[in-house]
Amino acid sequence: MVGDVARPGVYPLKGHVTVLEAIAIAGGPTQHGIGTSKTVQIVRRNDGSSPDITASTQPGPVQRLGDRGVVMTLDLGAMTRGDLSKDEALRPGDVLVVPETGASAIPVILQVIGTILLGARL
Repeated sequence: MVGDVARPGVYPLKGHVTVLEAIAIAGGPTQHGIGTSKTVQIVRRNDGSSPDITASTQPGPVQRLGDRGVVMTLDLGAMTRGDLSKDEALRPGDVLVVPETGASAIPVILQVIGTILLGARL
């Protein structure tokens, strides 16, 4: 998990963990109020073990990374307002990006995407 959380880092998934649960495990967002991100991105890799690399819920935009994976943009604002239908279950290898502000997440997302496209592990 990277971005606007109190304790960014690698967290092993134990059982069913959703985006909101992962953010809580990482200490929650560091910015509050108007600075709180309204979206969150999941970078989901295709490691070849599963042909389905898409989202299980109805996310926002999904950008394919060729045959390497996808970037899904989810509505964090809706989730925090109680619409848990937007809360995606995480899968092993997912990278959760919680932007500090809308535009500030772009370099982090690009770095994660570049790592995936080059075949390296984070």
